[in-house]
Amino acid sequence: MRMLIAHRSDEVIERFIAYSEQSFQIDYAKNGIDVLSLCKQNSYDVLVLEDNLPQIDGVSLISDIRKIKTNVYIAILSSKFDDFSIKFAYSHGANDYLGDTFNPEMIIMKFKNLSLLTQSSKLEVGEIMLDYEGRLLFVNGEKKVLTLKEFELLSYLIKHRGKAISREQIFMDVWDYKNASSDDRTIDTHIKMLRNELGQYKNYIETYRGFGYKFEVK
Repeated sequence: MRMLIAHRSDEVIERFIAYSEQSFQIDYAKNGIDVLSLCKQNSYDVLVLEDNLPQIDGVSLISDIRKIKTNVYIAILSSKFDDFSIKFAYSHGANDYLGDTFNPEMIIMKFKNLSLLTQSSKLEVGEIMLDYEGRLLFVNGEKKVLTLKEFELLSYLIKHRGKAISREQIFMDVWDYKNASSDDRTIDTHIKMLRNELGQYKNYIETYRGFGYKFEVK
């Protein structure tokens, strides 16, 4: 597995390298021009891009990178965690959005697990199937197109099925923002959209009022 870290800070780059162990071969860049150059020369599985990179910022890079390699996993690293900034990044093709209080060890573990899930390709629970290659949901064989974050949230709930999970834990694990309190509006909106897509199986996602959610096959 090969990862490109693009950040102005040597300390941030060194932290990623220190925790990568044998999971990833890591390259690094400090500006947007070098990111594009490296993407043309090499094949990457994961890109972590600072949003405030010199010359070309992280979000603006995404469309050019997608022209080079469409299926690379792109995470934006930012100090801004407001709804507008997050939606802006996702609307431009980001797969993930990480707060600046990130834990590099946890991020490396997440990307490693993501690669293993992708290799597994599919996850089936009853009449529900997640296709990790196409990032698609199938319900009774009918294809449903989810946003990337909806897909990640449903995958997370299914993998932890049978366990009630707090909103705080979901927010930390799925949105990767370690020092934030739960954003009920964001999480609940995604849950509502998932239930709409699950149709007759919407009650598989149970609400624990004042706490969180659980995925349970009935």
